[in-house]
Amino acid sequence: MESFYVVLPIIKKIKMKTNIKKYFAIGVSWFLFTFCSNSPKNTFLSNYYIENDSIPSLFLGNMEEGGILNYSDIYDTLSFVKLETNPEALIGRVSKVEILKNGDFLIFDNANAGIFVFSSKGTFLNFIGHRGNGEKEYITPEDVVYDTYNDEIIVWDHNKMHLMFFHTDGKYIRKIKLPWYIGTLQVLDKEHIVVFMNHGDDIEHGYGYNIKVLDRDGVLVSEGLPYSEQFGTFNPACKMAFSVYNDTLFCNPPYSSIVYEVTKDSVLPRYFLDFGDCAIPKEWFGHMDNREMNQRLGHNPDLAYCGSFHEATNYFLLNIVKNRMVNIGLYPKQRNIESLYASFLWNDLYGLVSSNVIQTVRGNKVVSVLYADQFEPYQEVLEKESNSEVVRKNIVDKLYGTTFMSLFSKNNVAEKVREHIMSSRFEITSEERSFIQGIKRSDNPILQIGILK
Repeated sequence: MESFYVVLPIIKKIKMKTNIKKYFAIGVSWFLFTFCSNSPKNTFLSNYYIENDSIPSLFLGNMEEGGILNYSDIYDTLSFVKLETNPEALIGRVSKVEILKNGDFLIFDNANAGIFVFSSKGTFLNFIGHRGNGEKEYITPEDVVYDTYNDEIIVWDHNKMHLMFFHTDGKYIRKIKLPWYIGTLQVLDKEHIVVFMNHGDDIEHGYGYNIKVLDRDGVLVSEGLPYSEQFGTFNPACKMAFSVYNDTLFCNPPYSSIVYEVTKDSVLPRYFLDFGDCAIPKEWFGHMDNREMNQRLGHNPDLAYCGSFHEATNYFLLNIVKNRMVNIGLYPKQRNIESLYASFLWNDLYGLVSSNVIQTVRGNKVVSVLYADQFEPYQEVLEKESNSEVVRKNIVDKLYGTTFMSLFSKNNVAEKVREHIMSSRFEITSEERSFIQGIKRSDNPILQIGILK
């Protein structure tokens, strides 16, 4: 699921719905966990059926394509952080971004097995570990997480089945071996780590649970969210399955309409994502893997699901995948604030280029990733023109015919995009022009930092 990177916006009111029309059963059977040899105890996390009105429902149905959302509708401020292009620390594609306690950024490039720390201003600081077969090295880092409670970084080495602990300056601390493969992980509190299992391996050994809570020595404390027809055998779990808000840990399993709250002793339904007629049919689950699910979704473009879920101060933020596009949904916590659903974003705040694919959210800070080649159409326009009206026209003309605009042409969105951009008001400052023109195709990615209203 982390492979979805197509972008952008639609304004759609999303109304609060307090009814859940049907039961959403979680786990009908429990069975004993028997394998984990390093565990002195096995505590089953509480799971319950979701009854009518038992949890808040976020109504996301009736999503109509064709609208556009300005950045100024979402953010108070917007800024870019250009990650320093160091020949020894080149990034191909960003798989994960974490914000450290001091404001620095942890960047994970899964494809190239690179784990880096950059300063809040984008200066390269250090590596986290190195690839190799040595005692303090990893072979295949599949996931990385920042432990804000202990100010450490934890790396999951898939080949060695090790959780490796590092200081933020890259100094190696220790490692622990797990008896099973995992898909993704998150830190629960100062003493506990939560892992979402690698389904294929876990089912093969008959373990039967999606989530396990471990102490910092890797000892199993509790487990929950049993495999059932609600989830299927999606392998591996999305690296964005977990999110954190005010020390509360949420989990949105692959394709699931339920967002769970995870504690040391429970995995309980917290929110129901009601996609209405756009929801994935229940009977699809339990019979297919990721590839089969994506194939079916490709043949049913009207269906939608949540790619990532985040809670912020005033909103719930969701990346909603529909028709192979990543859209952004903002669901307000206050009833007097309008909800928004967007399939195209127009950056009217800073630097023109935009993305609605959310990497991480902390408080009101939203981090997304941009790549150097995304700036090229704007560079070519700005090299020739300075007049804002001409810039607007040339931007639209330049983007037409590209993969970006062709995504919208079949839904008659392209013309609306053109009209919206041409009617917008913006000025390209000398600072913005200098920033855009200074980006080279070979440069490292650029972080987009938005502060939500």
